[in-house]
Amino acid sequence: MVLMVLGYILHFIPASTERKAEVWVTNIPLTGKAAVVSAIILLIIQTKSAGVQPFIYFQF
Repeated sequence: MVLMVLGYILHFIPASTERKAEVWVTNIPLTGKAAVVSAIILLIIQTKSAGVQPFIYFQF
């Protein structure tokens, strides 16, 4: 849910801010890029491991 909301909000960021973020990511060293990618992968793994909750009426 959080990732969907974040994606929706990112659509409204001005193009100038998006370009600044691109320049920042391009200019950080390789270890920084690896840290950013690792953080994103960790976030996805944490979201995926939550699992789907069973339908409540199947418990009766």
